[in-house]
Amino acid sequence: MRELRRKESMQASKQAGASSGVSVTVGNLKGGTGKSTTSVYLALALAKRGGRVLLVDADDTNATAYSWVEMAGEEWPANIIVQRWPTLHVGRLVSDNKGTFDHVVIDTGRDPAVLRSALHVTDMFLLPMAPTMPEVARLQDTLNAASEVGAIKELDLAILLTKARAGTRSARDVRAHLKDGMELPVLDTEIPLSERYAQSMGSVPPLGFYGSVLSEVIARKEAR
Repeated sequence: MRELRRKESMQASKQAGASSGVSVTVGNLKGGTGKSTTSVYLALALAKRGGRVLLVDADDTNATAYSWVEMAGEEWPANIIVQRWPTLHVGRLVSDNKGTFDHVVIDTGRDPAVLRSALHVTDMFLLPMAPTMPEVARLQDTLNAASEVGAIKELDLAILLTKARAGTRSARDVRAHLKDGMELPVLDTEIPLSERYAQSMGSVPPLGFYGSVLSEVIARKEAR
């Protein structure tokens, strides 16, 4: 996972002409980790900052992000366009269309081939997971898929702890294990276990802690 680990000593410089937009794949091959919720909230957070956002639902099972937008109806921001592309060719489809957008968020499901395709066309891999050891035990398949892409191109991986019970020992232990034991980067922001997020589907909710998540995502981009 060396390609995916955060390089604490890397110089904070940008390549000339590099895009200022955010492009992120949200994924975890395990279900129920908050991928679609995270994808939608990130798209909403980006839209509030301005510009056009492409939100791609590449989950071939649930289509949660796409359904969310349909349920929101006219309340949905006009500068977020959602596409349903649950295909191995999602990377090509995004590449063919992202030129007219400022930001790209791809919500992936449980297919490792779709995940790899999405990672090839985005700069960051945001991996949501609950802070429990059973979730940690099921990370390896996802990390393996990301490593295959990370061996070919630069890929910034960060873990986002979701459904976290604030102040619990389990959350602290899992964070320490991921950072110190597995040498994986973990965002400082945690998404708490809350009805506020669990019941937000179909609405255009306040950003809550996802505003801070986006700030960290942007800070990581600017440090590369």
